[in-house]
Amino acid sequence: MVKILLATLIVTVLYSCKNTGSMEEPVSSEGNNTVSISIIKQLAQCAPREPGVEIIESSVDLEKWWKLASRASLPQPALPTTLREVQFDHQQLIVVNLGSKPSLGYSVELLEKHAVVEKNNLIVALQENGPSADMLTAQVVTTPCAVLLTEKTGFSEVILKGLEANNQ
Repeated sequence: MVKILLATLIVTVLYSCKNTGSMEEPVSSEGNNTVSISIIKQLAQCAPREPGVEIIESSVDLEKWWKLASRASLPQPALPTTLREVQFDHQQLIVVNLGSKPSLGYSVELLEKHAVVEKNNLIVALQENGPSADMLTAQVVTTPCAVLLTEKTGFSEVILKGLEANNQ
């Protein structure tokens, strides 16, 4: 009897896992599409002092952004491999700027591995993380940002759930 219950439980768990779907392909949810999204680069210094969002749709736009974002570093570093390998024919980048911060230790965390495409908007759930109270950090003004990678889906605006820096 115990073996039958155990076997039934294992089959149920395996079947449930099989039907969760792939995390890489868009799925439909209540009329909205979702696309996979990931953070591919975080920087402590980016150009904008104000919170905001930038959409990068081409390698030319990426080069322009990188020159501004990395201008504080001397000599200016080469474009990182993770950014250079973006395939702009079907992918694009979203830069989330956190604005001016009083110290090191700030970052962005994705709360979901998918973003929702609703009409012309891409809705991304993010969280801003700051240094913990007991963390020793350099007291220097920073302008952190995160670079997100997603598929091109035709959206024109990015809405950030969980952050104040919305592109409107």
